[in-house]
Amino acid sequence: MKVKTVNLKILTKQFLVGTFLLTVAATAIAQSPKPQRDSTTSDDDSAEVLFSKGVQLYRLGSYLEAVDAFRSAATFSPGDVQIHNNLGVTLVRLKRYDEAVNALTQAIDLMPSFAISHVNLGRVLALLGRNADALAAFARSIQIDPNYNDAHRGLCEANIALKQLREAIACYENWTRLGPLDADSLGQYGDALIGTKQHEKAITILQKASILFPDNTNVLNVLGVAFLETKRYDKALAILRRAVELKPDYEVARYNLAVVQIALKNRAAALEQYALLQRSNSDLAQQIYAIMFSKRLLVTKAR
Repeated sequence: MKVKTVNLKILTKQFLVGTFLLTVAATAIAQSPKPQRDSTTSDDDSAEVLFSKGVQLYRLGSYLEAVDAFRSAATFSPGDVQIHNNLGVTLVRLKRYDEAVNALTQAIDLMPSFAISHVNLGRVLALLGRNADALAAFARSIQIDPNYNDAHRGLCEANIALKQLREAIACYENWTRLGPLDADSLGQYGDALIGTKQHEKAITILQKASILFPDNTNVLNVLGVAFLETKRYDKALAILRRAVELKPDYEVARYNLAVVQIALKNRAAALEQYALLQRSNSDLAQQIYAIMFSKRLLVTKAR
Protein backbone atom coordinates (compact mmCIF):
# COMPACT_ATOMS: atom_id res chain seq x y z
CA MET A 1 0.00 0.00 0.00
CA LYS A 2 1.33 3.42 -0.89
CA VAL A 3 0.66 5.84 1.93
CA LYS A 4 1.31 9.53 2.15
CA THR A 5 3.85 10.47 4.80
CA VAL A 6 4.56 13.84 6.30
CA ASN A 7 7.60 15.89 5.36
CA LEU A 8 9.07 16.48 8.80
CA LYS A 9 11.39 19.30 7.81
CA ILE A 10 8.52 21.47 6.64
CA LEU A 11 6.23 20.75 9.57
CA THR A 12 8.92 21.26 12.20
CA LYS A 13 10.21 24.52 10.79
CA GLN A 14 8.53 26.49 13.56
CA PHE A 15 10.20 24.25 16.14
CA LEU A 16 13.63 24.97 14.72
CA VAL A 17 13.06 28.71 14.73
CA GLY A 18 11.94 28.58 18.34
CA THR A 19 15.13 26.81 19.32
CA PHE A 20 17.20 29.46 17.56
CA LEU A 21 15.59 32.24 19.55
CA LEU A 22 16.10 30.62 22.91
CA THR A 23 19.72 29.82 22.24
CA VAL A 24 20.50 33.25 20.84
CA ALA A 25 19.42 35.01 23.97
CA ALA A 26 20.61 32.56 26.60
CA THR A 27 24.07 32.07 25.14
CA ALA A 28 24.76 35.69 24.44
CA ILE A 29 23.81 36.94 27.88
CA ALA A 30 25.59 34.07 29.62
CA GLN A 31 28.86 34.74 27.83
CA SER A 32 28.70 38.52 28.27
CA PRO A 33 28.91 39.25 32.01
CA LYS A 34 30.22 42.80 31.61
CA PRO A 35 31.53 45.12 28.91
CA GLN A 36 35.17 45.51 28.08
CA ARG A 37 36.69 48.78 29.13
CA ASP A 38 37.18 51.41 26.47
CA SER A 39 40.40 53.31 26.98
CA THR A 40 39.23 56.20 24.77
CA THR A 41 36.54 57.35 27.18
CA SER A 42 36.25 58.25 30.84
CA ASP A 43 32.74 56.88 31.06
CA ASP A 44 33.59 53.22 31.57
CA ASP A 45 31.93 53.05 34.98
CA SER A 46 28.67 54.45 33.61
CA ALA A 47 28.78 52.01 30.71
CA GLU A 48 29.35 49.10 33.05
CA VAL A 49 26.48 50.11 35.34
CA LEU A 50 24.11 50.48 32.40
CA PHE A 51 25.30 47.22 30.87
CA SER A 52 24.65 45.36 34.13
CA LYS A 53 21.22 47.01 34.34
CA GLY A 54 20.47 45.84 30.80
CA VAL A 55 21.42 42.26 31.64
CA GLN A 56 19.23 42.29 34.74
CA LEU A 57 16.27 43.76 32.85
CA TYR A 58 16.72 41.16 30.14
CA ARG A 59 16.63 38.37 32.70
CA LEU A 60 13.42 39.84 34.12
CA GLY A 61 11.87 39.85 30.66
CA SER A 62 11.77 43.66 30.51
CA TYR A 63 13.15 43.79 26.99
CA LEU A 64 12.13 47.35 26.05
CA GLU A 65 13.86 48.71 29.15
CA ALA A 66 16.86 46.48 28.49
CA VAL A 67 17.20 47.92 24.98
CA ASP A 68 17.22 51.43 26.45
CA ALA A 69 19.89 50.42 28.98
CA PHE A 70 22.15 48.84 26.36
CA ARG A 71 21.75 51.80 24.01
CA SER A 72 22.60 54.20 26.82
CA ALA A 73 25.64 52.08 27.66
CA ALA A 74 26.73 52.29 24.02
CA THR A 75 26.71 56.10 24.16
CA PHE A 76 29.31 55.92 26.94
CA SER A 77 31.32 53.09 25.39
CA PRO A 78 30.59 52.97 21.66
CA GLY A 79 33.49 50.62 20.94
CA ASP A 80 32.34 47.84 23.26
CA VAL A 81 31.47 44.73 21.26
CA GLN A 82 29.49 43.02 24.02
CA ILE A 83 27.13 45.95 24.46
CA HIS A 84 26.19 45.85 20.78
CA ASN A 85 25.98 42.07 20.85
CA ASN A 86 23.53 42.03 23.75
CA LEU A 87 21.55 44.89 22.27
CA GLY A 88 21.08 42.75 19.17
CA VAL A 89 20.00 39.74 21.22
CA THR A 90 17.44 41.79 23.13
CA LEU A 91 16.04 43.25 19.92
CA VAL A 92 15.49 39.69 18.73
CA ARG A 93 13.27 39.10 21.76
CA LEU A 94 11.17 42.07 20.62
CA LYS A 95 11.07 40.65 17.06
CA ARG A 96 12.81 43.76 15.76
CA TYR A 97 14.97 41.63 13.53
CA ASP A 98 16.33 44.26 11.14
CA GLU A 99 17.52 46.37 14.06
CA ALA A 100 19.05 43.26 15.61
CA VAL A 101 20.97 42.57 12.40
CA ASN A 102 22.34 46.12 12.49
CA ALA A 103 23.44 45.82 16.13
CA LEU A 104 25.09 42.45 15.63
CA THR A 105 26.79 43.60 12.44
CA GLN A 106 28.20 46.53 14.38
CA ALA A 107 29.49 44.15 17.03
CA ILE A 108 31.22 42.09 14.34
CA ASP A 109 32.70 45.21 12.74
CA LEU A 110 34.15 46.14 16.12
CA MET A 111 35.59 42.66 16.74
CA PRO A 112 35.50 40.28 13.76
CA SER A 113 36.93 37.49 15.92
CA PHE A 114 34.00 37.53 18.40
CA ALA A 115 32.47 34.20 17.40
CA ILE A 116 29.26 34.54 19.39
CA SER A 117 28.14 37.60 17.42
CA HIS A 118 28.51 35.65 14.18
CA VAL A 119 26.31 32.89 15.62
CA ASN A 120 23.71 35.36 16.87
CA LEU A 121 23.70 37.10 13.50
CA GLY A 122 23.26 33.74 11.78
CA ARG A 123 20.24 32.95 13.88
CA VAL A 124 18.57 36.28 13.21
CA LEU A 125 19.22 35.88 9.49
CA ALA A 126 17.60 32.45 9.70
CA LEU A 127 14.55 33.99 11.34
CA LEU A 128 14.37 36.40 8.42
CA GLY A 129 14.53 33.50 5.98
CA ARG A 130 17.96 34.55 4.74
CA ASN A 131 19.29 31.04 5.09
CA ALA A 132 22.26 31.34 2.73
CA ASP A 133 23.50 34.39 4.64
CA ALA A 134 22.87 32.57 7.92
CA LEU A 135 24.92 29.61 6.74
CA ALA A 136 27.81 31.95 5.88
CA ALA A 137 27.66 33.53 9.35
CA PHE A 138 27.79 30.14 11.08
CA ALA A 139 30.66 29.05 8.86
CA ARG A 140 32.64 32.16 9.83
CA SER A 141 32.04 31.42 13.49
CA ILE A 142 33.42 27.89 13.06
CA GLN A 143 36.48 29.31 11.33
CA ILE A 144 37.06 31.45 14.40
CA ASP A 145 36.29 28.69 16.93
CA PRO A 146 36.18 25.16 15.45
CA ASN A 147 34.91 23.79 18.78
CA TYR A 148 31.89 26.09 19.08
CA ASN A 149 28.91 23.73 19.36
CA ASP A 150 26.25 26.36 18.69
CA ALA A 151 27.98 27.33 15.46
CA HIS A 152 27.96 23.71 14.28
CA ARG A 153 24.29 23.38 15.22
CA GLY A 154 23.42 26.53 13.30
CA LEU A 155 25.41 25.46 10.24
CA CYS A 156 23.70 22.06 10.12
CA GLU A 157 20.24 23.55 10.52
CA ALA A 158 20.94 26.18 7.87
CA ASN A 159 21.84 23.40 5.45
CA ILE A 160 18.54 21.69 6.25
CA ALA A 161 16.64 24.95 5.72
CA LEU A 162 18.32 25.24 2.31
CA LYS A 163 17.35 21.61 1.57
CA GLN A 164 21.01 20.72 1.26
CA LEU A 165 20.51 17.40 3.02
CA ARG A 166 23.80 15.77 2.06
CA GLU A 167 25.68 18.83 3.26
CA ALA A 168 23.63 18.73 6.48
CA ILE A 169 24.55 15.07 7.01
CA ALA A 170 28.24 15.87 6.51
CA CYS A 171 27.83 18.76 8.96
CA TYR A 172 26.31 16.56 11.66
CA GLU A 173 28.96 13.90 11.15
CA ASN A 174 31.71 16.50 11.44
CA TRP A 175 30.07 17.91 14.56
CA THR A 176 29.99 14.48 16.23
CA ARG A 177 33.78 14.55 16.27
CA LEU A 178 33.52 17.15 19.02
CA GLY A 179 31.30 14.97 21.18
CA PRO A 180 27.78 13.53 21.40
CA LEU A 181 24.92 15.48 19.83
CA ASP A 182 21.90 16.68 21.80
CA ALA A 183 18.54 14.96 21.30
CA ASP A 184 16.97 17.47 18.91
CA SER A 185 20.07 17.56 16.73
CA LEU A 186 20.06 13.78 16.54
CA GLY A 187 16.45 13.97 15.42
CA GLN A 188 17.31 16.46 12.69
CA TYR A 189 20.32 14.37 11.64
CA GLY A 190 18.05 11.35 11.36
CA ASP A 191 15.52 13.34 9.37
CA ALA A 192 18.22 14.37 6.88
CA LEU A 193 19.23 10.73 6.50
CA ILE A 194 15.61 9.76 5.81
CA GLY A 195 15.42 12.54 3.24
CA THR A 196 18.35 10.97 1.37
CA LYS A 197 16.83 7.46 1.62
CA GLN A 198 19.38 6.27 4.18
CA HIS A 199 16.68 4.72 6.34
CA GLU A 200 18.70 1.97 7.98
CA LYS A 201 21.43 4.35 9.09
CA ALA A 202 18.78 6.73 10.39
CA ILE A 203 17.06 3.94 12.34
CA THR A 204 20.34 2.84 13.93
CA ILE A 205 21.12 6.39 15.08
CA LEU A 206 17.58 7.18 16.20
CA GLN A 207 17.13 3.95 18.15
CA LYS A 208 20.26 4.78 20.13
CA ALA A 209 18.98 8.33 20.60
CA SER A 210 15.61 7.03 21.85
CA ILE A 211 17.42 5.06 24.54
CA LEU A 212 19.54 8.05 25.59
CA PHE A 213 16.58 10.45 25.40
CA PRO A 214 13.45 8.31 25.91
CA ASP A 215 11.16 11.30 26.42
CA ASN A 216 12.26 13.36 23.44
CA THR A 217 9.23 13.41 21.16
CA ASN A 218 11.13 14.79 18.19
CA VAL A 219 13.46 11.77 18.18
CA LEU A 220 10.50 9.42 18.59
CA ASN A 221 8.56 11.05 15.77
CA VAL A 222 11.44 10.87 13.29
CA LEU A 223 12.13 7.26 14.27
CA GLY A 224 8.45 6.51 13.72
CA VAL A 225 8.66 8.06 10.25
CA ALA A 226 11.71 5.92 9.44
CA PHE A 227 9.81 2.76 10.40
CA LEU A 228 6.71 3.98 8.54
CA GLU A 229 8.60 4.64 5.31
CA THR A 230 10.21 1.19 5.48
CA LYS A 231 6.79 -0.42 6.10
CA ARG A 232 7.60 -1.66 9.60
CA TYR A 233 4.19 -0.52 10.69
CA ASP A 234 3.99 -2.27 14.06
CA LYS A 235 7.21 -0.63 15.21
CA ALA A 236 6.10 2.73 13.84
CA LEU A 237 2.79 2.37 15.67
CA ALA A 238 4.43 1.73 19.04
CA ILE A 239 6.91 4.59 18.67
CA LEU A 240 4.37 7.16 17.50
CA ARG A 241 1.88 6.18 20.20
CA ARG A 242 4.61 6.86 22.71
CA ALA A 243 5.27 10.28 21.16
CA VAL A 244 1.64 11.40 21.39
CA GLU A 245 1.30 10.00 24.91
CA LEU A 246 4.23 12.15 25.97
CA LYS A 247 3.01 15.18 24.05
CA PRO A 248 -0.70 15.01 23.17
CA ASP A 249 -0.58 18.31 21.25
CA TYR A 250 2.24 17.12 18.96
CA GLU A 251 0.19 17.35 15.77
CA VAL A 252 2.86 16.03 13.39
CA ALA A 253 3.30 12.84 15.41
CA ARG A 254 -0.47 12.42 15.65
CA TYR A 255 -0.73 12.79 11.86
CA ASN A 256 1.96 10.14 11.35
CA LEU A 257 0.20 7.88 13.83
CA ALA A 258 -2.99 8.16 11.77
CA VAL A 259 -1.05 7.28 8.60
CA VAL A 260 0.29 4.14 10.28
CA GLN A 261 -3.19 3.15 11.38
CA ILE A 262 -4.44 3.58 7.82
CA ALA A 263 -1.60 1.39 6.57
CA LEU A 264 -2.63 -1.24 9.13
CA LYS A 265 -6.26 -0.89 7.94
CA ASN A 266 -7.40 0.21 11.38
CA ARG A 267 -9.90 2.75 10.10
CA ALA A 268 -11.56 3.38 13.46
CA ALA A 269 -8.26 4.30 15.10
CA ALA A 270 -7.34 6.54 12.16
CA LEU A 271 -10.71 8.30 12.40
CA GLU A 272 -10.05 8.94 16.08
CA GLN A 273 -6.80 10.74 15.22
CA TYR A 274 -8.60 12.57 12.41
CA ALA A 275 -11.23 13.85 14.85
CA LEU A 276 -8.54 15.08 17.26
CA LEU A 277 -6.65 16.84 14.47
CA GLN A 278 -9.84 18.51 13.24
CA ARG A 279 -9.94 20.43 16.52
CA SER A 280 -6.35 21.63 16.37
CA ASN A 281 -5.06 21.53 12.79
CA SER A 282 -7.67 21.35 10.04
CA ASP A 283 -5.03 21.21 7.28
CA LEU A 284 -3.49 18.02 8.66
CA ALA A 285 -6.95 16.60 9.30
CA GLN A 286 -7.87 17.16 5.66
CA GLN A 287 -4.72 15.35 4.55
CA ILE A 288 -5.74 12.36 6.66
CA TYR A 289 -9.22 12.49 5.16
CA ALA A 290 -7.74 12.48 1.67
CA ILE A 291 -5.57 9.46 2.43
CA MET A 292 -8.52 7.53 3.85
CA PHE A 293 -11.03 8.32 1.11
CA SER A 294 -9.01 8.98 -2.03
CA LYS A 295 -9.49 6.14 -4.50
CA ARG A 296 -5.95 6.60 -5.77
CA LEU A 297 -4.43 6.21 -2.33
CA LEU A 298 -6.60 3.27 -1.34
CA VAL A 299 -5.43 1.14 -4.25
CA THR A 300 -3.13 -1.66 -3.10
CA LYS A 301 -0.85 -3.49 -5.46
CA ALA A 302 2.29 -5.53 -5.24
CA ARG A 303 5.55 -3.84 -6.16
